[in-house]
Amino acid sequence: MNGYELTRNWFNFSFENHEAKVQHTALFCWIVELNNRLGWKKEFGLPTIDTMEGLSIGNKNTFLAALSDLEKWGFIKIIKPAKNQYQACIISICCSESATAQGTALDTALIRQRNSTGYGIDDGSVPIDKQLNIETIKLINKETIMGLVSVEENIPILRKLQEEILTCLPIDESEVAEVVSYLNQKTGSNFKPETKETKRLIGARLKTHTIEDCKNVIETKVAQWQNDEKMKTHLVPSTLFNESKFEKYLNEVGQPKEKSDNPYEGIYKTNQQLIEEARAEHIAKHGTFLNP
Repeated sequence: MNGYELTRNWFNFSFENHEAKVQHTALFCWIVELNNRLGWKKEFGLPTIDTMEGLSIGNKNTFLAALSDLEKWGFIKIIKPAKNQYQACIISICCSESATAQGTALDTALIRQRNSTGYGIDDGSVPIDKQLNIETIKLINKETIMGLVSVEENIPILRKLQEEILTCLPIDESEVAEVVSYLNQKTGSNFKPETKETKRLIGARLKTHTIEDCKNVIETKVAQWQNDEKMKTHLVPSTLFNESKFEKYLNEVGQPKEKSDNPYEGIYKTNQQLIEEARAEHIAKHGTFLNP
C-alpha cells in the first residue's frame, strides 16, 4: 500500500467518524510522509519534539492522545513507546480494516456533489499548467535523530496546511454547549453557547483539543481564581479560551498549587467568608436578606 492509498483510507475513515479531529489527520499525514522519506521502512522512529513542533501541537498530552487514538483505530502500531520527550517512539503503519471498504460514504458524497453541480473532474474549462519549478526539495538539516532525517524545511508548509484544514472544519455545537454548561456549573454564570464570540473561541479550541482538555482548564482556573475578587472576573470564555492563553492554562493542569507565605492560610476564615456564610444561612431560613 502506497502513501496515496494510506491517506485515502484515512479520509474515508475520518469522514464517517466524528471522533477523528484535525490533530489526528495532521499526525497521520506526517507519519506517512516521514516513512515515505525513509523508503517505507517496516518500523521507524517518530521523535516527539520534532513532530509536536512540526504540527504546532503545544501540549504533550494532546500529542500522546492523538497517537494512541491512531493505534486504537488500527492505522499504526506502537512497537516501543518513547521513554521521554527527547526520544523517538518506534512505530509501524498498518492497513486499517475499518477504512478499506469500497464505495465509502465519502465517495458517495463526492459523487452526489458532482452530479448536483453538473461539473466533474473532466468538465473544467480552466487549463492545467505544469509546475515550472521541478527541482527536488532538498533538506537543509540532514542530522539524524534515532535514524530519522529532519524535515525542518517542511514545517512552515505543514503549519499552513493545518491552518487551512482548521478553517474548513465545522464547529460541533453540541461539544461547545457541553463546555459552556460545565463553565456555568463551576462559576455560577449563565453564558450562552450560541453567542457568536463564545461559539467561535470554544469551537476553535475543540478543533485541536478534547472536551476534557477544556474542562480541565476551567477546573484549574476556577480553583486558582474563584476566591480572588479581582481574578474571578476573568473566568469568562474570552479569557479561558483565548488562542494565546489556552495552551498556557492547559499546561498548568495538574501542577501543585504554589505554597503561600501565610502560615494561617486554610486554618482561619476571613471576615468576608464569615459574612457570606451568615448571609447564606439567613437566606436559607428566612428567604431574604436585607442589607443594613
